[in-house]
Amino acid sequence: MRDVRLEYALLTPSETVVTDRTNTYGINLFVALLDTAYVALEKLRGGAVKIVVSESGWPTAGGTAASVYNARTYVKNLIQTVNSKTGTPRRPERVTETYLLLDFDIRLVNNCSDISGSRLDNRR
Repeated sequence: MRDVRLEYALLTPSETVVTDRTNTYGINLFVALLDTAYVALEKLRGGAVKIVVSESGWPTAGGTAASVYNARTYVKNLIQTVNSKTGTPRRPERVTETYLLLDFDIRLVNNCSDISGSRLDNRR
C-alpha cells in the first residue's frame, strides 16, 4: 500500500485515477475499495448482498501519516462521501451504510459536526 497517494487514501479529491475495464475511480480509495468488494461478490454470485462498512477511521498516532490532522480530514471526507448518497461507479444506486471507528479523541469527531450536522455525546 505504500504506492497509494495520501490524498487518495484521505478521500481528498486528487488527480489519482484508477481505471478498470468499465469504470474510472478518481473519487477516492474508499469508493474504489467498495467496488472491489462488489466485483468479488459478483464472482461468487453474491451481487445482491448489501455491504455495510462496520468500521472506518484513521489513526491519530503511531504510524506513517497518522496524525490528528489526517484523522480529521479522513473523517470529514468520509462523512461527505457517504452523505453524498451517490453510491459507487459500479453501484450508483446503492448508498453504503457506514460506521466510524471512534478509537480516537471524541473532540476530533465533534469538530466534524459542521459537516455531519450532528454531534456525538462525549460521555464515556
